[in-house]
Amino acid sequence: MSKKIFVDEYLPEFVYGAIDGTVTTFAVVAAAAGAGLSSAVVIILGLANLFADGFSMGVSSYLSEKSESDQYKKQRRATLKLVEQQTNKALKVIEKHLKKYGLKNKNLNESSRIIISNNDNAANFIMKEEHDLTPQKSSALVIGFMTFMAFIAVGLIPLVIYLFDYFFSVNGEKNDLFLNASILAGVTFAGIGYIKGVVSHSSRIKSLIETLLLGGIAAAISYYVGAFLEGIIA
Repeated sequence: MSKKIFVDEYLPEFVYGAIDGTVTTFAVVAAAAGAGLSSAVVIILGLANLFADGFSMGVSSYLSEKSESDQYKKQRRATLKLVEQQTNKALKVIEKHLKKYGLKNKNLNESSRIIISNNDNAANFIMKEEHDLTPQKSSALVIGFMTFMAFIAVGLIPLVIYLFDYFFSVNGEKNDLFLNASILAGVTFAGIGYIKGVVSHSSRIKSLIETLLLGGIAAAISYYVGAFLEGIIA
């Protein structure tokens, strides 16, 4: 796998999987904290949601990428059939798009003939110019796996402090645990937001702030809903 393919095709999926994983888990942690639940319950709810949602998101990414790949293959078969069986029609399509690049008369005719002389080249040209479709270099399976792993690995971070408390019997105050989990989640949101800015070629700071706000709002909603329901049900 080349570095360019990784950065262009797989890294964005990792980033978005990481963001969703962190938001999902931290929302569960916040709701549990608002309801005053124990570390054990937070861990159970957090891990259950993390793996279930992570699997669902990974499968969705896989199916979406596979659907695009299947659509490309179907369109290319139709385009190749056009080139092979309706050469004159395909030639007119090629000429139409070559004119956009300023080719005229003899240059236009020669360039069109050169392209149409090779079926694969002609099909690729028409796919790109007529349908705005290019061969996919990414693997649907790898994209699904990357999304799942990012969701799990990064989404686990808000739970780390609760796992530490449970296994090492720190017996920390619930509010302190949630505060520490919030700090970890905040740092994670900031880091992923910054990387998202790099991947999307947008403002790093703006992306960082947007991601941080997104996570904070989701956590705040979950926390107060948990506290509200705990007051009604308990």
